[in-house]
Amino acid sequence: MSCFANLTESTSHGREMAMRQAAVHCFWIVVAASVICFTNLGRPALWDEDEPLYASCAREMCQRGDWVVPYYNGEMFPDKPPLMFWTMMLGYQLFGVTELGARFFSAVFAVVTAVVTYQLGRRLFCAEVGFWAGLIVPSSLIFTVSARAATVDSALTLATLLALSGFVATGMGRLGSFGADELRSATGGAGGRRQQGGRVFGRRLLGGRSWWAWAWFWFWLAVAVLAKGPVGLLLPAASVGLFLMIMNSLGRQEAARRQSPGAGRTEPTAADPGGRGLSWWRRVWAYGLGGMKVVASVWSPRNFLASLWRMRPLSGMVIVAAIAGPWFVQVAARNPEMLRQFLAKFNWRPFTQPILGHSGPFWYYVPAVVIGFFPWSAFLGQSLVGLVRRFRTPGQWTPGHLLLACWIGVWVIFWSVCRTKLPHYLLPIYPALSLMTALFLHELIRFPQRANWRWLRLDLTSTMLVGVGLVVVFPAVAAFFVPSEWWLGLVGLILVAGAAVARRLAARRQVEWAVRVFAVMSVAWLTAIFGLAALRIDRHQVARPLMAEIEAAGQGEWQVAVYRFLRPSLVFYAGQPVAVLRNEEDVARFLACSPRPYVITLDEHGERLKRLLPGQLEEVSRRPRFLRPGEVVVLAPRRDSPRLLTADRMAPGRTR
Repeated sequence: MSCFANLTESTSHGREMAMRQAAVHCFWIVVAASVICFTNLGRPALWDEDEPLYASCAREMCQRGDWVVPYYNGEMFPDKPPLMFWTMMLGYQLFGVTELGARFFSAVFAVVTAVVTYQLGRRLFCAEVGFWAGLIVPSSLIFTVSARAATVDSALTLATLLALSGFVATGMGRLGSFGADELRSATGGAGGRRQQGGRVFGRRLLGGRSWWAWAWFWFWLAVAVLAKGPVGLLLPAASVGLFLMIMNSLGRQEAARRQSPGAGRTEPTAADPGGRGLSWWRRVWAYGLGGMKVVASVWSPRNFLASLWRMRPLSGMVIVAAIAGPWFVQVAARNPEMLRQFLAKFNWRPFTQPILGHSGPFWYYVPAVVIGFFPWSAFLGQSLVGLVRRFRTPGQWTPGHLLLACWIGVWVIFWSVCRTKLPHYLLPIYPALSLMTALFLHELIRFPQRANWRWLRLDLTSTMLVGVGLVVVFPAVAAFFVPSEWWLGLVGLILVAGAAVARRLAARRQVEWAVRVFAVMSVAWLTAIFGLAALRIDRHQVARPLMAEIEAAGQGEWQVAVYRFLRPSLVFYAGQPVAVLRNEEDVARFLACSPRPYVITLDEHGERLKRLLPGQLEEVSRRPRFLRPGEVVVLAPRRDSPRLLTADRMAPGRTR
């Protein structure tokens, strides 16, 4: 009895320590992510093109009291589903129609993503891997951009991550039809072990919560559909399906080996130690034949259908229809043309042809990830090599490693084949990249004797060189666009100093301290760029100060139009629909019919309008274009001028 009491007390103490450790880890992750995401979040103006475009849609939906059909500048906007606009509308209720209201929930979703990444890493591997991954994901470049932007990418990433977390909670889909002992044998011995706080992938997870975990999985896929459209469901489901197909294939192979112990080993192969004496062409043949057998086994119709059925597709269809279906039904009932454009033009067409010139080669996402995952991309090469080596070495991989490989592989292949390419399309795999990098760093800390110190020094040196490049190159670039802000390149010194200290610590074999310094450097660098330097660059944006000057000059009701110069930021900061004038006749008609009209255009077009209407127009404001040559001017009728000519009274030579 005393032995049982001691065991219970020991288990209780262990759980208490694990909970305390998890609380400390989550605290530091939330602090780091919040510093990056919320520092001066609402102070810069919205950045063209996407931010003010989506924020304007949410504002118009608020003004109309319509939570179903998005509108932009008075016209139907079928590009995106409604989740992003709903979150911004809630932000407007909290903070008003402001930059903070538009961006607030993107930052909140990013912080939650960091915490969920920690929990997923803790469940799949161990608490330390989860901790490093939770720090890495919010301190990568493109993730920070999305976290601080009024866009949908942060919400989509969180929905994808929560869905995959639900799948993990199912016991990784019950791992086929075999338990811990079989899994240990099929993976070479690693699958059934507990890894320092990680979960056992065996019978212990085959409990009765499976249906509820699958319901959680499909619920968040439905949310992803409301965030991005059908692709929000397709890619996570494909990743999970591929994982289950591989695990089911392993299960059948192991069952066959148990029934026939000699099966599959009647002759040596290149994959077996007994095949080392084979000639090179026999090795190639053996590898090729083995690969074809594996592919045939994984992609067999029976395995595909069995894996699909294990995902509870009928329950999933009901859940997705219940969550996402009402919006599609409402749109179809109110505006069938919008639904057609949404599905055909903005969901199917991007896969067949580039949209708005966003194209690239098949390898587009290699440099995109290297840049987007910076500064942690310094370790990305070694992390990827380490993951591949695990699969080539018996006993070194678990279902968690396979899930990461399927997660990353499906997204990269799908978007590489897609004709339209943008860096943020891969944002939902950044938690997986963070977990993969955290695995490498955790192994580096635990087993420094296995480290490739030459490559590690090269990784840290490359980060220093990027910092030096910022210090040297940014002033030269700024001279053309924002000459007064050349000194912002000094933020590169954060990279130089941080990587240099980390390199010094690594040389002394103080690897954990080196990783800590690198993490602090990443947080400080991104905060300096987006929380501080962005404020200086924001001083050169045009839309917000132009609209402030128009509002100060106008009395009573005033109307704004643009002539050959339309930017979403002008629409947002106007606070009202902006008329789009396509020719001089439209300009003359607008000036003659509006009580207090203002026309925003470029300087070259402004001079032409002044020649067409001599002595009748005056400049209200003139500002340099943001990051482009030329100037933006605001024109208005002179108050002491005679009545403006209407379009039908203008001289024939004055119009095109």
